[in-house]
Amino acid sequence: MKVIRTRNGKEAPFYDAVPEGWERIRGAMTAPLGYCWIWNGKSRFGGECEQGIVTLAVWKKYEMALDNLEQ
Repeated sequence: MKVIRTRNGKEAPFYDAVPEGWERIRGAMTAPLGYCWIWNGKSRFGGECEQGIVTLAVWKKYEMALDNLEQ
């Protein structure tokens, strides 16, 4: 798995595609320009929470695909 370094100096997994069921983390400010944070929506306290980074282009394609499924 690829890893990308964020503005705060931490490393995060980089995804080429959005895993099924994952969501964008709204308001996250540490993703590099042109990228966004995503997560699996599970509780941070249960140890199952996962986060990663995708490009905005990948995220927009994912959102468009979801919109088409809903119609």
